[in-house]
Amino acid sequence: MAPLLSYGLVATSCLCLFPAANGAPASVPASKSATSTVHVRAPVPEPQLIGGLVGGLVGTVGTLTKPLLDVLDQTLNDILHPQPTILPQSIDDILSFLQVRYQNKNNTGYVDNGKDYALNGVLSKITGAQGLLGATINEGSLSINSFTNSNPAPPKTIYPQSATSDPKFSVSESVLRSAIFIPPTFKADKAPNPVLLIPGTATMGGVNFDGNFAKILSDGKIAQPLWLNVPTALLQDAQISVEYIAYAINYVKAITGNKVNVIAWSQGNLDTQWALKYFPSVRESAKQLISVSPDFHGSTLANIVDLGTDVGLVPMTPAFLQQEYNSAYVAKLRGNNGDSAYIPTTTFYSAVFDEIVQPQSGTGASAFIKDVRGVGVSNNEIQSVCGATPAGAIGTHESLLFNGFVVSLALEALKKGKAVQASEIDLQKACQLAVYPGLNLIDVLETEALIPLAGVNILQYIKAGLGITVEPKLKAYAQ
Repeated sequence: MAPLLSYGLVATSCLCLFPAANGAPASVPASKSATSTVHVRAPVPEPQLIGGLVGGLVGTVGTLTKPLLDVLDQTLNDILHPQPTILPQSIDDILSFLQVRYQNKNNTGYVDNGKDYALNGVLSKITGAQGLLGATINEGSLSINSFTNSNPAPPKTIYPQSATSDPKFSVSESVLRSAIFIPPTFKADKAPNPVLLIPGTATMGGVNFDGNFAKILSDGKIAQPLWLNVPTALLQDAQISVEYIAYAINYVKAITGNKVNVIAWSQGNLDTQWALKYFPSVRESAKQLISVSPDFHGSTLANIVDLGTDVGLVPMTPAFLQQEYNSAYVAKLRGNNGDSAYIPTTTFYSAVFDEIVQPQSGTGASAFIKDVRGVGVSNNEIQSVCGATPAGAIGTHESLLFNGFVVSLALEALKKGKAVQASEIDLQKACQLAVYPGLNLIDVLETEALIPLAGVNILQYIKAGLGITVEPKLKAYAQ
C-alpha cells in the first residue's frame, strides 16, 4: 500500500515502532502562543509496521476498494487542508460555534464533526498534533505524545502480572512501561497524590490533556500529573489497551508508594473500568476514578465514521466495534455488576451536546455509574447541575475537559481523595465558568481539535488496512 496521507503541526521526525527508548522523558513543550502557525507533515506508518500493535485482534479484515480509498483520501484532505469559513479569535467564538452547531445539527461522530470543526477554524493556531506514531508537539520523537519513553524499572515486580489473581500481560513489559510519559516536573519521591491521565479514542495522552488537566495540575500543588500514550491511540483491540492502563496504574503506585488518582476521558474510562474489573491489583493501586465523558455502556451513534453508503462495507477500528452499545465487550463489562464502581468514581457528562456518546441523559446515560459496592459515586450531568449557565449551556464530548464546573469538582475530588458531590463546591461560582480560569484560547482550540485530529487517526488506521468487520473475541480470562 502506498504511504498514507501524512500530517502534523510543527516539524517533527517519524518514530519507528518501539525503537530503543530515547533517553530521559521529554521536556515540557514550550509555552503556546496564539501566533503559532501550522506547518509540517510527519509520515504515517505502513500496515506492516503497525501490525504488531494490534495484538489480540480476531476478526474479519475489511476489503479496501478503490471507491473507499478515494473517499478516505478526500475525507482526510477535507480535514487536514480545509478552507476555513471562520477563524476563531476568542474563546467566545469557539463556544458560540459549538452551541449553534449542536442546536441545529444531529450528532454524527468523529469524522463528520471533524470536517465541520476544521472548516470552522478549530485546527488553526495549534502548536502540535498527535499521530499513530506519537510524533507531535515541539519535541519530535521526545514529544509529550511519545510512547518510547525511558522509565526506570519499578522497585517491585509487577510483570508478567501484579498479582496472581490478575491475568498475565500479553504485551512486553518494556513496551508497556515506555508508554508512560513522566514529565520532568514529576518526582516520584515527592508525589503524595499522583494522578494518571488516560486519553480517549484516537488520541494520545499528551495532546488529550495538554490544554486542560495537564496544564491545570502542572504546579503540583493539588496532585502530580503524568499520562499514558497508548500505541495506535486506543484504536486497537481495547483488551490490549487495557493492559497499558493496568500496568501504568500499578507502576505509578510502585514508584511513588501512593495510591493513584485516575482522570480519564471517553474510552479511557471504559477501558479503565475493564481493568478494575478483571485486574484486582488495579483496585488496590487506584485511589479513585474521575471520568470525563465516559461511555461505560458504549454508544448508540451509528455514524461514528460516516463515509457515505455508496462505497460498500467500511472496515472499522477494533475499539469502535467494541464501543457499540450492545457489543460483546460492553455486555461483558456490565455483567455481574460491572456497571457499578469498583473504586470511588466521579463522572461528568453532557445530556444534549455530546457528539460522540449517546445516550447521555439521566440514569440511562452511558456515563452513569452505579454503586452496589458502596465505594462512593457522584454522577454529574452538567445541564442538570448547572442549568442555563455558561458551564451548563454547552458541553460537547471534548469541551467538558475545560468546563469550569467539571474542573472545579474534579479538583475537589483530588483534594479529598474520594468521590464528591456537586453540593460540596461553590456552584454559583463554578457554573459561571464556561472555561476554567488560567486556560486560554490556544488551550481551548487544542482541546477542541481532539475531534478532527481523532478523525484523521481513525481514517489513517482504516486506510492502513487495519480495519476489521467483526468485533475482536473476548480474552480467555473474560469468558
